Amino acid sequence: MTSRILTLQLNADQAAALDELQVATGERTPAKAILAAIRTDARTRRQSAERLALVERQAEELCRVNERLEGTLAELRRAQDQIVKREKLAALGQLTAGVAHEIRNPMNFIKNFAEGCVDLLAEMEQEPTPTPVGAAAPSGDGQRRDMAGVSADIGENIERILFHAGRADRIVRDMLALGRGGGERCLTPINDLVDAHARLARHGARAAQADFAIETVTDYGEDVGELEVVPQDLGRVFLHLVDNACDALDDKRRSGAGDVWRPTLTLTTRRLKHAVEVRVRDNGNGLPADIVDKVFDPFFTTKPADQGTGLGLALSADIVGSHGGSIRVETEAGEYAEMVVELPILPRPP
Repeated sequence: MTSRILTLQLNADQAAALDELQVATGERTPAKAILAAIRTDARTRRQSAERLALVERQAEELCRVNERLEGTLAELRRAQDQIVKREKLAALGQLTAGVAHEIRNPMNFIKNFAEGCVDLLAEMEQEPTPTPVGAAAPSGDGQRRDMAGVSADIGENIERILFHAGRADRIVRDMLALGRGGGERCLTPINDLVDAHARLARHGARAAQADFAIETVTDYGEDVGELEVVPQDLGRVFLHLVDNACDALDDKRRSGAGDVWRPTLTLTTRRLKHAVEVRVRDNGNGLPADIVDKVFDPFFTTKPADQGTGLGLALSADIVGSHGGSIRVETEAGEYAEMVVELPILPRPP
């Protein structure tokens, strides 16, 4: 092979660059240094292209993983909605027997007083009893007094019928509102709201365990008054708290608490400086110290898997929080558990 000589005419800057290239490549001759630099550049470009292709493949894989995660998240949200609905339906189903028992009382009053009115009207329509021979005929004043007495009895019965009919109607309206949930904020008497839903929960527990009697102690503050709340949602909170208390009392009874122990549910309301406080206390087994911080976590429950979803207290805390309030638990293992709800007196802006 014939050797060829390559002559380069370089200026000072180019000569300096060529010297640096020779030092970097370790080649003494300029041509070899240039070839080594070209090979290095080609190798670098090839590696960059491979890395770019790898990044593109990883980006595509991340997009596919992201799509799968979004689909999984959507499924979890649907599952959560279904669980919440099942929790609500389970609570409503448990209340059915209690509502039936609660409505039965005013309806019995209505029936009895209505029958009394029918009997009194029948007496009024009867002809006067013939006066026996030789007896003095009743005076007109005496007959008027009898008629006035019967009329007064009828009026009193009608007032009682109206009262108990209104009571039954109120129970039905509360139950329908509880089933719908949501609603608008309005001024609501807190004592009445607590008492009505506590009564529903107690009757539900009594219907489930007919042989279980609970003593209820109420201590409602007279100055509690009204708060601007969503009564359907907040009523569901009190309903669940009382229902949990009844379950705790029943558990202690079944575990053999002894004859001295009396299952007691205590409901207390107080007006504080800036809030209204509602306390629901039971003298059941209480809660162990290691689970007190977990009771408001979603899906955490101390009940068997077929008896609870662990969402009741979590939803209650969410409802109370939406009203600008707070909920906490005070307990002593083996002695009592007390749920404390605080609601601000000034409503939080929607």
